[in-house]
Amino acid sequence: TEASARPVRFEIKEIVEKTISLLLPDAKRKGIEVLDRTGPGIVFADVEMVKIVVRNFLANAIKYSGKGDGIIISSSIQSGERLLVVSVEDTGTGIPAEKLPHIFDEVNMSTEGTHHEIGTGLGLVLSRQYMEMNHGKIGVESEQGKGSTFWFALPLAEQPS
Repeated sequence: TEASARPVRFEIKEIVEKTISLLLPDAKRKGIEVLDRTGPGIVFADVEMVKIVVRNFLANAIKYSGKGDGIIISSSIQSGERLLVVSVEDTGTGIPAEKLPHIFDEVNMSTEGTHHEIGTGLGLVLSRQYMEMNHGKIGVESEQGKGSTFWFALPLAEQPS
């Protein structure tokens, strides 16, 4: 059965903080610094789905980064489009240009992490589907050898009048 989104109003910063505390031991073990620059912002989306996407992005950033690398999670508000954007930026291995267009597709097969971690590649497919179900957007910018920035955007919750 197709999962359906159950959107509620929630504070994105709390989700990010919880996810970081969950994955920080993995980052520390690999000698990676994680910085949280997420500002407050209330979005209207399915909490569980958003948690999975944040965890996915952060876990991938850790997976493809190594000792001395850094990960910055930040947020910004695009008031014109009424969207809150969350970015996970890393200074890891980056993604080959030819893989970028297909990174959120089913065909994307996962590559090994810096410590030979194996993944299914399904995380990003799921992330894209979850964002679509929540009227959000998803994207990536990357340069091989320089790192990647994965981002998603979600509708801001309407201000109570």
